[in-house]
Amino acid sequence: MARRVSNMNELAAALEPIMLGMVGEITERVYKTLNHFLQEYYSSYDPKYYRRQLDFLRSAVKVEPKVKDVLLGYARRSICRI
Repeated sequence: MARRVSNMNELAAALEPIMLGMVGEITERVYKTLNHFLQEYYSSYDPKYYRRQLDFLRSAVKVEPKVKDVLLGYARRSICRI
């Protein structure tokens, strides 16, 4: 659906939900990719002289993106923080 935008504030409001969705999808992809390679790293070697604590394997965590309003010039701009 087309939406008329006449200023930067309206543009920011229109793009914010789309950008948050995109950031969420990218976060999920990065998390899955990181976990894949961490699991591959742990699977490639089995130590004989010590017991693994698995801290590095469990080090990847996901957080929800948050929007922070920032004033740049005269327009309100939102920045996604992860």
